[in-house]
Amino acid sequence: MVIDCVKDRFWVNVEEIIGSSAAHAELIRFIECAARVRSPVLLQGESGTGKELVAKAIHDNSVRASGPYVAVNCGALTPGLLGSELFGHEKGAFTGAVSRRIGYFERANGGTLFLDEIGELSMSSQAMLLRVLQESKFERVGGEKAVEVDVRLISATNVDLKNAVVRGDFRKDLYFRVAVMFFGLTPLQERGRDVVLLTNHFIRKFGRDIGKEHVRLTSDAEEALLGYTWPGNVRELENLVARSLAELEGDVLRDEDLRFGPALHTGGEASGELNLSSRERQKTDGDGRVRFRDLSLAQKREFLERAMKETGGRRSKMVPFLGLKNRHQLYRLLKQFGLGETR
Repeated sequence: MVIDCVKDRFWVNVEEIIGSSAAHAELIRFIECAARVRSPVLLQGESGTGKELVAKAIHDNSVRASGPYVAVNCGALTPGLLGSELFGHEKGAFTGAVSRRIGYFERANGGTLFLDEIGELSMSSQAMLLRVLQESKFERVGGEKAVEVDVRLISATNVDLKNAVVRGDFRKDLYFRVAVMFFGLTPLQERGRDVVLLTNHFIRKFGRDIGKEHVRLTSDAEEALLGYTWPGNVRELENLVARSLAELEGDVLRDEDLRFGPALHTGGEASGELNLSSRERQKTDGDGRVRFRDLSLAQKREFLERAMKETGGRRSKMVPFLGLKNRHQLYRLLKQFGLGETR
């Protein structure tokens, strides 16, 4: 997608960032603004919401696009290795340093450095990062000469750094250094029909290699996708499409063809009261709740009928009432027991 900012004669190219929701439009506007300046950016959002994709889009649409883009996973940097990885080292600086090594900051000189999961840095590592952000220079490990760099920093995290500051897990002064421009990415579950647009995008992406780029989604498949909670966000959707296409026969993707992965949380516990035998009660947890999957067929039907009655057949209320993961499961159960449609 290419957006023309007529007022300021500015173009931003974000072909890989798909959507039509209000949240998507807000994200595009932020990318436009962030691409114009060199201020540090902090992206905050759940895992799989596309933080690195946004960071790359900001770089690609900025005046630094011709410079290097270097991405680093802070979660993989131990305090002992941080200095060498970020700032490099001189030959002989420590055992095993057989030659000079250029660090990530130096590699990104004139371009953009993306620090993913910055909230994983230890307090000592945060102090080292703060210093280079303040001075725009550093010394390689084992070196004495200051190395000056011109780097635009973009950071990302899946935790609330403001809360981390309050807890004492993240330096307040570093937070204000990295969050000059801030954006919180919206979870996929809250982006409405973007999930359908993204699904069709991934169908074309993965389908080209296996002759299935023209696969069509049915309305019940769209409903299942829209009703799912997406704990893994866009990354989970991408994996689902890849699995589903690999097993699909034909060129129509139906509800039953969607290959959802294993649940990321324990659930499926009925929240109401049922008449259970002593043996059945052995399956319950300490609060007396029973897993829906452990109920007999008659009890499942009873519970479904009760859920329909008490929620007025509203899908958004029936799913948590039954302890299900998503509407996809609800549709299957209603079809299995012949209980008709919900509202």
